[in-house]
Amino acid sequence: MRLHLVKWEKEIREKNILEGITFKEKNEYHYKVDDKFVYYLKEDLEKNPPLVQDGIEKKNRGKVKRVSENLPVGAISKYGEENMENTNIIPEEWDDALRSLQPTYLNYIEKSKK
Repeated sequence: MRLHLVKWEKEIREKNILEGITFKEKNEYHYKVDDKFVYYLKEDLEKNPPLVQDGIEKKNRGKVKRVSENLPVGAISKYGEENMENTNIIPEEWDDALRSLQPTYLNYIEKSKK
């Protein structure tokens, strides 16, 4: 019970911090995790496409753009997949966006995005 209370208090503190920040926009992306993948709801992603860095050139540093590539149904990240033959791969722009959205606690778990 103590662990649950501490988690709840932390969530309240985080929510209060976020409420004090002025955002240009807020988007929610629903996801679920199983023992192999992190699944994102395609409708959320297409309704509010996330932002990605606009290129790697020096002139584009700090500039962002909306993901504009098509997001294929059932595609998976190329990272973490050993046998990618006959696999539908997420376009690189989407893969970058999904990695930036992914909650940090999932960075330590070997899972591909789907």
